Formats: sequence, C-alpha cells, structure tokens
Amino acid sequence: MDVFTRDGQTNPVCDTRTQDGALMVRIQSFYHDGFKLGYSLTTTTPERQDFVAEAGSPYSVCFRSHSQYDAGYVYVSTKDGSLVDIFTCTNGVYYPADSHLITRLSDEKKNAMKRDSAK
Repeated sequence: MDVFTRDGQTNPVCDTRTQDGALMVRIQSFYHDGFKLGYSLTTTTPERQDFVAEAGSPYSVCFRSHSQYDAGYVYVSTKDGSLVDIFTCTNGVYYPADSHLITRLSDEKKNAMKRDSAK
C-alpha cells in the first residue's frame, strides 16, 4: 500500500494487488483535510475505472479523464468553487500534484468566475 501526504496529511492512498505480475485490482482513496473524498477502482481491465464520491464530504470532487488509457486528474474544490487540491495520474497511480499547479489553476478558475459574474 502506498500512502502519499501533503503538508503532513494523508492525500491519496493506493492499494494495488497483483497476481503473477498482472493487475488484479487497484483501489485509490482520496483525502483532503482529513476527509475521505472518494475512491477509484481499477480491475483487470485497466483501461476502465470506476469513480465514487464520498457522500457528505464538505468538498466537491471532479474526476476528469483524458482518454480510456489516461486517467487524468482529480480536482478537489470547496463548495464555493475554490480549488484546494489536485491529484494527477501516472501509469494508473494518482499522486498529489505540485502545489504551484494548484495555485495556478485556482487563480485561473477564480479569474474566470469573476469574468462570468461581471457579464
């Protein structure tokens, strides 16, 4: 099991199980600020993933895939739309994104929301 942290707190937790070197199942749970946000499930068909958001979370979660072979990103936002965390995927495993990426995308999102509200 791989446990990743950001600022001392658990972020994604990846549990990959293989048999004879082949993927059997990979469960990746996502956390922010101590709250479980949801998880992704990949089985013996790695080009398909199921994503489940945790009910009652104070955060919104967006799972964005790029293609059937590239899982893409998981975005975490507050209920008012502020982006607070991002997980990026490499070879089927999610990692915390660099903090500068979160800051840049959060600023871009805020500016876009301001432009839309000014119309």
